[in-house]
Amino acid sequence: MAALLAAALSCALAPPGRAASPRAENSSLVETFAAFGDRGPGSLGAARAAEFIRDGFEELFPGQTGVHRFSVPVVDYRPGASLAVPGKGVLAIHPLAGNAMTPQTTGDAGIAGPLVYVAGGGLSALDKKPLSGAVVLMDLASGKNWQRAAGMGASALVYLDPGDSPKSRFSDKFELTPIAFPRFVVPAKEARRFLGDYENAENGLVADRASVTCLGAWKEAEAKNVWCLVPGADPKLSGQLLVLEAFYDATAWVPGKSPGAEEALSIATLLWLAKDLAENPPARSVLLAATAGHSRSLAGMRELVFALHASGGDLEDLQNRLSQRAGHSDEMADALSGASFPLDLPRQREALVEEAVREQIKTQVDGIAQRLMRLRLGEATVESQERIDRLARERFMLRGLLWRSHYRELPEEHARVLNNLIPPAVELYIRMGEDARARLARLSTVLALRRAVEGQETAAVVSLHLSSHGDGMGAFNQ
Repeated sequence: MAALLAAALSCALAPPGRAASPRAENSSLVETFAAFGDRGPGSLGAARAAEFIRDGFEELFPGQTGVHRFSVPVVDYRPGASLAVPGKGVLAIHPLAGNAMTPQTTGDAGIAGPLVYVAGGGLSALDKKPLSGAVVLMDLASGKNWQRAAGMGASALVYLDPGDSPKSRFSDKFELTPIAFPRFVVPAKEARRFLGDYENAENGLVADRASVTCLGAWKEAEAKNVWCLVPGADPKLSGQLLVLEAFYDATAWVPGKSPGAEEALSIATLLWLAKDLAENPPARSVLLAATAGHSRSLAGMRELVFALHASGGDLEDLQNRLSQRAGHSDEMADALSGASFPLDLPRQREALVEEAVREQIKTQVDGIAQRLMRLRLGEATVESQERIDRLARERFMLRGLLWRSHYRELPEEHARVLNNLIPPAVELYIRMGEDARARLARLSTVLALRRAVEGQETAAVVSLHLSSHGDGMGAFNQ
């Protein structure tokens, strides 16, 4: 096992004249992965990379490969993020993945204000600039100076990238706090062609008015770990399993614009090792795992550990719960289909409809309570008081419906309210059923991996996280 780890590291770290063939092959593989483009979870580049890895594994070890699917949250940006300036037109810009929680979104209306250039964002560059409500232009080499602009009232920021900027120029702007201050990136040469000599604008005011627009929201994406089981050649040792892992995704600081060449070195090395193991069968069994979601808090590796080490009983219980949820959701959606109030249904179906509608009423009541709280904490006006009174009456009426023992005899107004709750209830249960079936399908890939390694004991786990920028080596045991 130590020899295998040393071989993995030597692919990337061997001096000139040694292991030349692996280094050349790794270089070619890195270029291949970089050509896929953005390899973040849910992206087209990630799908292409996973297919490439699976094909490579299958060619070397036919029938010994598989795909382990899981879900991760990602921000989905619609195409067309832009900076618009009256009299000049529209410039395409790109959202910066600079926040762990908040998408760089402006809403449909966009964000408008004066367009102000502040160079690197130092205090002297910000002094006396009209920053309140402004869209700020700031050089990419500015560290965390965006925080000063936000603190002085700016509404959005566009970084000017001179080109060939190191990764650190982007990573040093990452923020964990869920602050609603959208930030974007545009090549400096494109900004200069669009705006002219913005660097010498009087008092930094490039335009009296500009607007930025970008739409993005969190969604669930499917990610794939690709695995390959290399059987051990020594009958006495083949029951011991060495897990050898490398991630194949890349950190997309600018979504859609991050090929991640440097981050592809680990997966390139894993593929070279697969070829070496095919030519030189190991004594122990080896599970080669190409994981996704590394940029999402090691999601792929965590899911792999869960797949290998969760108890069989827990997996069976999860499978049963998901099957029951899918069945119940279908039953509820069918019961609601065509139903109307006042109810005149067989008692079993009536009970299902009442259950679904009561849940919708609770959701409505909770939403009204939140709106009432915001209104009561805000400025007191005649209009706000009228809205408070109207919402309070609506909440009281819904609570009264919630307390009813049945819905067979209803005033016309109450029947109309309840009938309006049926369509969202149907949609909810359809989504719940789809989600349960999708999770069942992903769980089946966990079970397939478990069957492949059944009876083997994990002896060691090695994760490759290699870099072309250094020759260091570290190890840990936890």
